[in-house]
Amino acid sequence: MKVIVAVDDSPFSKEVIHSLLSRPWSDKTEFKILNVIEPMCMAPTDNEDKEFQESLEKMNALRKEAAEKFCEHAVKQVSKHFPDHKVLCEIRQGAAKSEIVNAAIDWKADKILIGAHGRDICPHNLIGSVSRAVVHSAPCSVEVVRTHEHAT
Repeated sequence: MKVIVAVDDSPFSKEVIHSLLSRPWSDKTEFKILNVIEPMCMAPTDNEDKEFQESLEKMNALRKEAAEKFCEHAVKQVSKHFPDHKVLCEIRQGAAKSEIVNAAIDWKADKILIGAHGRDICPHNLIGSVSRAVVHSAPCSVEVVRTHEHAT
């Protein structure tokens, strides 16, 4: 079985990792820790504001570095808990909604674990737009992991 674990640096992702670690998985299960870096904004197309472009590039480099560190930490955590399982890390850039689904297609995943980022008050809206889009578009099973405060 191939399981994509979609994470970012939020508390929701920590809940996803905790959920993953708290259950048994078959010996042949492979995990891919996936982090998608969403674009912050569109850079100017002309070279009028070179300083803005340089600042944007520096910020994107810092965001990528932070994503790499988070993924490496998650891989170590999962590998330590499941030493006989293959644990990979992938960082993509783009819209999380589509990149998570694309990663599942590319890797031929059997399951996606993703956090519930819902910020609405209504119970039926307790998953966020990314989770909802992945549930509706994924080529495999999707499990949305809620935080303890949203579980009741």
